[in-house]
Amino acid sequence: MTDADLYETTTEGDDRERAPEAVTDLPPSSKLVYKTLVWNGRLTQQEIIERSLLSARTVRDALSRLEEHDVVERNVYYRDARQNVYTLADRDRDRERGSGTEPDRGAAAAE
Repeated sequence: MTDADLYETTTEGDDRERAPEAVTDLPPSSKLVYKTLVWNGRLTQQEIIERSLLSARTVRDALSRLEEHDVVERNVYYRDARQNVYTLADRDRDRERGSGTEPDRGAAAAE
């Protein structure tokens, strides 16, 4: 995956947002896991493995690197507490989606 692949086209067509700089400095497997989360939203580790076609060990390493750089967040997967669900960190999710208007489901559940 090249740095050019980390650009996401917005609704305007020519306007492009760049992935966080921390992601561009990571290995290709971490970039692929990042883009998999951009394209699919909340995923378990197993779902990331299935969609990215990377090995379990590679996905674990990529998620660890992304977490170290505060690019992804890990939360308990309530359907199966043995698993975690991964999402883009709030600031990265807003940047990639092109809006800051998506409601925070975690805050709504806490109320």
